Amino acid sequence: MPIRYMITADGGFLCGDTETGLAAFAYPTSPHAEQAKRCPDTIARHMIAAEPTVAHGRYATPGIEERDRRWIAQLLQTGKECTT
Repeated sequence: MPIRYMITADGGFLCGDTETGLAAFAYPTSPHAEQAKRCPDTIARHMIAAEPTVAHGRYATPGIEERDRRWIAQLLQTGKECTT
Protein backbone atom coordinates (compact mmCIF):
# COMPACT_ATOMS: atom_id res chain seq x y z
CA MET A 1 0.00 0.00 0.00
CA PRO A 2 1.62 3.28 -1.08
CA ILE A 3 1.26 5.36 2.07
CA ARG A 4 2.91 8.76 2.23
CA TYR A 5 3.21 11.17 5.13
CA MET A 6 4.49 14.56 6.17
CA ILE A 7 4.73 16.81 9.21
CA THR A 8 3.01 20.08 8.34
CA ALA A 9 4.49 23.52 8.94
CA ASP A 10 2.30 23.95 12.04
CA GLY A 11 3.35 20.55 13.49
CA GLY A 12 0.34 18.54 12.34
CA PHE A 13 0.67 15.14 10.71
CA LEU A 14 -0.79 14.38 7.29
CA CYS A 15 -0.83 10.94 5.76
CA GLY A 16 -2.58 9.28 2.86
CA ASP A 17 -2.87 6.17 0.76
CA THR A 18 -2.15 7.25 -2.80
CA GLU A 19 -3.85 4.15 -4.21
CA THR A 20 -7.22 4.46 -2.44
CA GLY A 21 -7.23 8.23 -2.03
CA LEU A 22 -7.89 8.05 1.71
CA ALA A 23 -6.15 10.71 3.74
CA ALA A 24 -5.99 11.53 7.44
CA PHE A 25 -4.79 14.51 9.43
CA ALA A 26 -3.76 14.82 13.06
CA TYR A 27 -3.82 18.30 14.59
CA PRO A 28 -0.49 19.54 16.02
CA THR A 29 -1.58 18.95 19.63
CA SER A 30 -2.97 15.46 19.05
CA PRO A 31 -1.23 12.32 20.35
CA HIS A 32 -0.81 11.02 16.79
CA ALA A 33 1.06 14.16 15.71
CA GLU A 34 3.32 13.94 18.75
CA GLN A 35 4.00 10.22 18.20
CA ALA A 36 4.62 10.80 14.48
CA LYS A 37 7.66 12.92 15.34
CA ARG A 38 9.30 9.74 16.66
CA CYS A 39 7.87 7.03 14.40
CA PRO A 40 6.03 8.51 11.39
CA ASP A 41 5.84 5.28 9.37
CA THR A 42 4.06 3.43 12.17
CA ILE A 43 1.61 6.25 12.88
CA ALA A 44 0.83 6.75 9.18
CA ARG A 45 0.04 3.05 8.74
CA HIS A 46 -2.09 3.06 11.90
CA MET A 47 -4.09 6.13 10.87
CA ILE A 48 -4.71 4.87 7.32
CA ALA A 49 -5.70 1.40 8.58
CA ALA A 50 -8.34 3.05 10.80
CA GLU A 51 -9.54 5.43 8.10
CA PRO A 52 -12.00 3.13 6.25
CA THR A 53 -14.08 2.77 9.40
CA VAL A 54 -14.16 6.55 9.82
CA ALA A 55 -14.47 7.48 6.15
CA HIS A 56 -17.91 6.00 5.49
CA GLY A 57 -19.72 8.59 7.60
CA ARG A 58 -17.21 11.27 6.81
CA TYR A 59 -17.92 11.27 3.08
CA ALA A 60 -21.47 12.38 3.76
CA THR A 61 -19.91 15.77 4.58
CA PRO A 62 -19.70 18.04 1.53
CA GLY A 63 -16.17 18.83 0.37
CA ILE A 64 -14.36 16.00 2.15
CA GLU A 65 -13.50 14.07 -1.01
CA GLU A 66 -12.05 17.21 -2.61
CA ARG A 67 -10.04 17.93 0.54
CA ASP A 68 -8.61 14.39 0.48
CA ARG A 69 -7.65 14.83 -3.20
CA ARG A 70 -5.79 18.06 -2.32
CA TRP A 71 -4.05 16.32 0.58
CA ILE A 72 -2.99 13.37 -1.60
CA ALA A 73 -1.63 15.80 -4.23
CA GLN A 74 0.34 17.58 -1.50
CA LEU A 75 1.70 14.28 -0.21
CA LEU A 76 2.77 13.25 -3.71
CA GLN A 77 4.71 16.50 -4.08
CA THR A 78 6.37 16.84 -0.67
CA GLY A 79 5.54 13.79 1.45
CA LYS A 80 7.76 10.84 2.25
CA GLU A 81 6.86 7.25 1.42
CA CYS A 82 6.51 4.76 4.23
CA THR A 83 9.25 2.18 4.27
CA THR A 84 8.42 -1.49 4.54
